[in-house]
Amino acid sequence: MNILLCDDDVNFLADFEKHFYGLSCHVYKYTSANDVINSDVIFDIAFLDIVLSDDTLVFGAIEHIKNKNPKCVISFVTNHIKYAPEGYEYKAFRYILKNEPPQLINRRINDVLKEHYRLNTFIKGNYKGNSFSISPSDVYYIEILNHTLKLYSTRGVLEMYNKLKDIYPILEETGFIRCHRSYIVNLNYVRFVGKENNFILETPDEVKVPIGISYKTSAKEKYFNYAGKLL
Repeated sequence: MNILLCDDDVNFLADFEKHFYGLSCHVYKYTSANDVINSDVIFDIAFLDIVLSDDTLVFGAIEHIKNKNPKCVISFVTNHIKYAPEGYEYKAFRYILKNEPPQLINRRINDVLKEHYRLNTFIKGNYKGNSFSISPSDVYYIEILNHTLKLYSTRGVLEMYNKLKDIYPILEETGFIRCHRSYIVNLNYVRFVGKENNFILETPDEVKVPIGISYKTSAKEKYFNYAGKLL
């Protein structure tokens, strides 16, 4: 995994790099947008200040990064929050303020790492001789039915031989939660909690996924915690 740190403050770069000690990754530090544009490295995650000392914005560098790797997760580490609306046009995943407490910075970095994991994890399955591979981000929810997993996704319904308990630990890191003995749901698609103990999803037909009695407390708590992180 290649991680980019771009900031014109070399002291800050050195301190920020410490957050990645012990991780299995390569960290590249640059002090200008041109350094990024002239680099041949394909980055998986990029942490950039928005405004550099010469008052240039890094958005051109981000376009260069995304052209090489559309799945690169972008995070801004900055004091210039006024550029947030423009930054989100480039699909920045997180904003990290330099004056935030270290524990909060660590939490946001972990969120970015989890997002990279989510984007680069794939579900691979087969059913009656047909094989497929799909990103968890394209799956709304999964149901276990007659010893077969049914994946309801942007590509329609896919089926595979597997057990829910075997696939869940992998998907839990990508935003899925167990909400019923027969269902796991992708929190990225949950619109709200319905009155009848179900999750209403942001799908064309507003699918309702049931919440089991024994999962009611934990499922709702995980949903509200997840929703709170997006604010």
